[in-house]
Amino acid sequence: MDDVRKRMESGGWDICVVVNERRVVLGADPDGTVEAVMNPGPATYRPNVPVGDLLRIMRDRDLHGNSLVTTPDGVLLGTVSRDQAEQAATT
Repeated sequence: MDDVRKRMESGGWDICVVVNERRVVLGADPDGTVEAVMNPGPATYRPNVPVGDLLRIMRDRDLHGNSLVTTPDGVLLGTVSRDQAEQAATT
């Protein structure tokens, strides 16, 4: 994970999403090797969730980073940050 963390930092990324060959989100813990720290089933949201609902969840859980957006089958579509959700909710 240290190598991955260094590559992320040098690229300006603050999130590392682990997916399988079908782009299904698998998840990972920040310590140890990637294989050793994998945790299946991180929290994900569907693209049809209203931004107000997503923002409420982010606020309730004190989430400030990125949230994963996936299909019902867990295929990664992208991420949304709390800042992006805040901005979208005000427009």
